[in-house]
Amino acid sequence: PIWQEKFPTQNGSGFGHGATSERHTLTVSDRYLLARSGRVFHRGVNPLLGVGSTSPSQLYCFDHRRRKLVWWLSSESLGLGAQTLFEGAPVIHAGESVIVGLSRVDAMTTSYLASIDLETGRVKWTRLICEATNDPE
Repeated sequence: PIWQEKFPTQNGSGFGHGATSERHTLTVSDRYLLARSGRVFHRGVNPLLGVGSTSPSQLYCFDHRRRKLVWWLSSESLGLGAQTLFEGAPVIHAGESVIVGLSRVDAMTTSYLASIDLETGRVKWTRLICEATNDPE
C-alpha cells in the first residue's frame, strides 16, 4: 500500500520518519492525496538562539487512482529562506491549484501563501501575508 512506501525527503530519511517534532497533514480529493510532512517551529522561540527547526518540510502530491507519487517539493525550493516551513493542511482550489501556507521564523515570524500547480508541482506564486515580532514582551 502507498502509506507503507518510503518517499524521498531533503535529508533522505523518508516520508513520516524523523523527530518527534514532525507534523503531518492530509488533503484528499477524488484523484489526489496531498501530504505535508516535516518539522514545525515552536511558537515564540527564536531559532537564532539555537532552538527550533532548520530542516525543510515537504509537500507531496500522490495520484491515488494511479497509485503513484506525482511530485514533491521541499519548503526550501520556494526561495523564501532556509527557515521557511509549510504550515497546515494544503487546500485544492478549483481542481487545478494547491494553496498552502508557509511560515519563516527569524528575528520576525513571516507568513506566506503559495499557489502550486496541482498537475506539475510548479510554483505559480507566493504572497507575503504578514510579519510579527518574536519578542514576547
